[in-house]
Amino acid sequence: MRWSTLVGALCALAVAVPAQAQYGGMGGGGGMGGGGMGRGGMRQGRPAMAMITEEQLEGPPTPGLMHQLLTLDDAETAAYTHAWDSLMAATSIQRDSAKAALKAMHDGFAGGDRAGARGNAETAQRIAKDLAKDDDAFDHSLKGMLTKDQLKQYDKWKDQNRKDAEEKQREEMRGRMGGRRGGGTPGGVPTF
Repeated sequence: MRWSTLVGALCALAVAVPAQAQYGGMGGGGGMGGGGMGRGGMRQGRPAMAMITEEQLEGPPTPGLMHQLLTLDDAETAAYTHAWDSLMAATSIQRDSAKAALKAMHDGFAGGDRAGARGNAETAQRIAKDLAKDDDAFDHSLKGMLTKDQLKQYDKWKDQNRKDAEEKQREEMRGRMGGRRGGGTPGGVPTF
């Protein structure tokens, strides 16, 4: 009885080890370098995230653009300008760092340094996640200085801007991949 159990365990192990080697970490994260992409866009058991765009790193619209977009009066423009200046001063170092990591990622992929590029992608994503929280808090603060109609118009503009940035990112990825769709998500947005 013990012999058959041992043979069964060895057969299961013989099947599992090549599968683990072929598909990378598959969410376990254990073993030597077991952090690769698995099936379904999963990385170490986490769902893949779409890569941040340079437009998203720019932050909220400049006061000039916001003035045009929402036809702000002088008091609204002054309040928005003060809030925007404060946000940009507080986050400029993080924005610059994320932009540098994003550029290094693109350069790494172009130069064949995939491991370095992935490391820079993770850095950019981590910083961008923090920036998104700051930008969301800024957007929330607009409720005190804009009318409901202006907020609706701003939300509509942000949604369209996000869609345009995602489409631009898909087009750039298609160009890099020779016109093939891909990147780990059904829409072809690159994931890391």
